Amino acid sequence: MLAVRLLEEHDDLLEHYRHRFRYQMVDEYQDTNPVQYRLLKLLAGGHGNLCVVGDDDQSIYGFRGADVNIILNFEKDYAGTRLIKLEQNYRSTGNILAAANAVIKHNPKRKEKALWTADGAGSAIDYRLCEDDEDEARQVMERIHAVRYDKQLAYRDFAVLYRTNSQSRAFEEQFRYENIPYVLIGGQQFFERKEVKDVIAYLKVLVNPFDEVNLLRILNYPRRGIGTTSADRLIRYSAEQNQPLWQVLQQSEVIEELNQKTHDAISGFVQMLERYRLRFRNPLQMPETLRELLKELKLDDEIYRQEGDLGRARRRLENMEEVGNALANYLEREERPSLSGFIDKVSLLDEEKPGGNDKEKKLAEDAVILMSLHASKGLEFPEVFLVGMEEGFLPHKKSIHETFDIDEERRLCYVGITRAQQHLSLLGASRRRKFGKLEQRDPSRFLMEIPENILNRVDRDVISFATEEEQDVKASSFFAGISQLFGDDD
Repeated sequence: MLAVRLLEEHDDLLEHYRHRFRYQMVDEYQDTNPVQYRLLKLLAGGHGNLCVVGDDDQSIYGFRGADVNIILNFEKDYAGTRLIKLEQNYRSTGNILAAANAVIKHNPKRKEKALWTADGAGSAIDYRLCEDDEDEARQVMERIHAVRYDKQLAYRDFAVLYRTNSQSRAFEEQFRYENIPYVLIGGQQFFERKEVKDVIAYLKVLVNPFDEVNLLRILNYPRRGIGTTSADRLIRYSAEQNQPLWQVLQQSEVIEELNQKTHDAISGFVQMLERYRLRFRNPLQMPETLRELLKELKLDDEIYRQEGDLGRARRRLENMEEVGNALANYLEREERPSLSGFIDKVSLLDEEKPGGNDKEKKLAEDAVILMSLHASKGLEFPEVFLVGMEEGFLPHKKSIHETFDIDEERRLCYVGITRAQQHLSLLGASRRRKFGKLEQRDPSRFLMEIPENILNRVDRDVISFATEEEQDVKASSFFAGISQLFGDDD
């Protein structure tokens, strides 16, 4: 911004740099934002020696300010432009490119082009409609096991791509259970995210109120009137009296340094924890109990208060919801579930893997890649799983109901498809958990845009689950028919 202002307000400087930079080249031009566009136009205005490379079909950074119209209008901005199309693709098979071309052509504003390859059609694209999000992760795991041995591939040859980072949770759990090595690109592991650790901290204290590390973490989060000064007095009193902090909280009225408002806040905090500790003893109700706990805590309000970025706040709330889904999944896996058992499982899953956030080091490991579609741009993998092919994920619900920018979502889908070199699997779920409760999902509209002759649907035999009410009606009709057939006595 300041560079643009400098050049716009000082003609002598503008002429100096136009003369100094006689030839200009820009890569990834489709990601240009309006300020970068103005800077480039200023510098190239004198001589017009400008070469840009880009693909409008891969413009996926609108949320960062990139404007696809900048590349689409390039020829209008610079008269006499020569356009060179690089349509031969050296990465993907013919069927993968055919699918990508078929999807992206539905965007009305784009440069007309069609990718092709000299390497043959390759295998058809698989589409699997899974029962739910856990089944989706299980299907991916099974194919990795099968194909790895059949084709002698390494783990790093497989990539799982998703629209939102919260989708990684089911795959992380499944891969840990199956001892499949994986690395997460472009984000933290699920149980390492702050909002997730905050929820888990509450659960750990409910299991063991003498866990003072987590008790201190949640003592004033979200804010309830027990500030740093009050916490210091509680800790000091605990040390002086050689009493556990939890015991001190239960009798905080004896600490005269605390005012009445703080005493009331501590009392409310202790009573809430005692109430929910009793409720969590019913394992079958744990996901619902967690939902009610988070609602009472108003953690969503706290996250919206903390975050200036509305999109980031929503992503953090999605991660919190996934804890409830993880709890529901744990209930299904275990014969004798309990909150302490869930915490034990989480403790095994939340160990941070070595390598930090170094993308290059992670990609070099022999491990399955988990990453968002945005993070996958520019990469390629022999086997790609594009998961969450549903309305609400791809296209994302925000694009459907708020920004109405389905074109960028379609470009994201196009980018995901073209990451695959040899085989592409598309997966979606007929139902997905939201705080442990299963909700119906609709297949992504982008699936309908892929030609049937290259799409191998593996969803024919998926069970159609009915609601409890529908099952009761069917059962009543069934037994009524039996009664008519054999008579009431039978």
